[in-house]
Amino acid sequence: ELVFEHQNERYKIIRSRNRQTSLANVNLFRHLQEETWENISGSTSSLTNSKITEVMKADYKTFVNSVYFRQNDISEFAEVEAGRRKEILKSIIDISKWDKYESDTKALLKDIKDELTKCEALTDGYAEIKMLLQKTSESLMALEDKNRLDEDESERLNLELNTLSEKYERIKQSLDTNTWDNIVLENKGLDKILAEIRGRLSKLTTEKVSSQKGIRRLEEDIREMEKKKAQTPFQDVSEDMTLIRKELLKFKSEEAAITMFLKQTGSKEYPEGICPQCEQEVTTDLHEHLLEKRNQEVARLERKKIYFSNKINEISLKIKHLEKQEEYNRNHLRLVSDIESSQESLCSKKITHDDLLDRLNSGFKREEEILNNKSANQEILSSLKNDSFRDIKKRIDDMTKEKVRYIKLLNDQSRELGILLERKDNLSKKIDSMKEFLNKIKFLSHEKNILEKLSRFYGKNGIQTILLNAIIEDLEKTANVVLESISVDPCTILLETQRLGSDGVKVVDTLDLKVRKDGATQNFTSLSGGEMFRVCLAIRIALSEISSRHGGSSLDFLMLDEVNSPLDRSGTESLFVNVIKRLEDKYKILVITHDDSLKERFNNIIDVTKINGESSVKLMKL
Repeated sequence: ELVFEHQNERYKIIRSRNRQTSLANVNLFRHLQEETWENISGSTSSLTNSKITEVMKADYKTFVNSVYFRQNDISEFAEVEAGRRKEILKSIIDISKWDKYESDTKALLKDIKDELTKCEALTDGYAEIKMLLQKTSESLMALEDKNRLDEDESERLNLELNTLSEKYERIKQSLDTNTWDNIVLENKGLDKILAEIRGRLSKLTTEKVSSQKGIRRLEEDIREMEKKKAQTPFQDVSEDMTLIRKELLKFKSEEAAITMFLKQTGSKEYPEGICPQCEQEVTTDLHEHLLEKRNQEVARLERKKIYFSNKINEISLKIKHLEKQEEYNRNHLRLVSDIESSQESLCSKKITHDDLLDRLNSGFKREEEILNNKSANQEILSSLKNDSFRDIKKRIDDMTKEKVRYIKLLNDQSRELGILLERKDNLSKKIDSMKEFLNKIKFLSHEKNILEKLSRFYGKNGIQTILLNAIIEDLEKTANVVLESISVDPCTILLETQRLGSDGVKVVDTLDLKVRKDGATQNFTSLSGGEMFRVCLAIRIALSEISSRHGGSSLDFLMLDEVNSPLDRSGTESLFVNVIKRLEDKYKILVITHDDSLKERFNNIIDVTKINGESSVKLMKL
């Protein structure tokens, strides 16, 4: 049974094992009040252990690599291979959650792609159906035009036949001399009406010519605007512009920060013999070493500033290119608006033109009717003059036959029009249905592009690499601060994330541990035992620091089990004076040691002794 406090909460863990079955059981409780405990265990021991990890925000790997410094085993991070080092760091910052985000994104992306495939299958043949609809519409328009002409011709023929029949009856009933004067008088009235009609027709013809010119001019304007619209293609770059401006802001911020740091660092003086950090007296060699470190840092930041400046120039060029595209987009949208306005005007002009044509046709029909009446009157006059019907009866018979032919033709065309209208309606419905799926394809394609970007962002080459590189840099800096405080000879820990491959050309990712000492870089394994211990100890303490900063575990506790056993007296003194005492304000520290001389270093001591096989524990406060 273990009772502990974590983040202002008290917990209790009870672990037990059945002697007969050897099965283990674990329960987790949270303290409510007085002696009341709430059981927050999972339904199985495995789920309960996961719950404990969730409460602590740290698993076993994180614990043994950041909190628990085991005896003779503080060098795990330093001695394992590069891949294992990365796994330790990943467990500290819980990078696995990004794998889940990537997995979830890929699963959603798969669903989107499956839906896209279905939609594309449903729109298969869209171009062919659209072309068939266009041909059907053209055939329907042609047949409607022909049917109108035939109907007009049939109506004209019917009117002419009626007029001729009336004339025939009038001639037949009016074979007297008094009719002559009446017909002559009627012809004079018809001539007056005909003159008025022809005057109106002349004016309408002029208006028709002007209307046709206006329509052609407007159609030419629309074609020119369509050409300009094609020359300024629309491409939505708003999202790219937002992203690249954020990237520019980021690089400018980085450059400004480096510039400010260089300005401050360049003006800062290092008095000889004084440490710039603790303001204590230092040796000349150490002072020179610190100056060299400052110069190296300044040189590195100046290179980094040049890199950021180049990136800013590169991004600025991209922004200019995108701004040019945005100008294209504005021109494109303006042309689209102008085209729509012109098309509306064209439609209005065509309606007006069609009305003008109808009025002209009506005038021509009226003119033709009057001319026919005059012709009939002339025939009556001729018949009265020579007392002969000539061929009126024969013409009536021929026109009657022609009328019957037109009636049959119009009936056949009516049936064909019905078939074409039904086909057009069916094709239009198919096109409308496919357009819905085409719009869905456009939406799904946009979603697919977003998910593909997210998948790459969540992947190992995206944010995971960024986070890992940041924690590696933090670990290196923190470890070097600790190492400086416990080392006699100055040396620097280097964590290299890339190296040349076996072919000497390809660069491969790694996490190699190197140490720079006496101006030379060497492998960790080439150090002496004491040096290796100090490097391992510095890295372990640094892991504890970054676990608290980045891992969210907030384990304000360190357990050091005989960590000073490889150190000599000077190293032990340095460890407890420069390291442990420095960490006391931040961590609760439990040191396990057999060195009685260290008792005076601590205020609270748990003294464990074993006499005659029995152990006793005594708490002492100094």
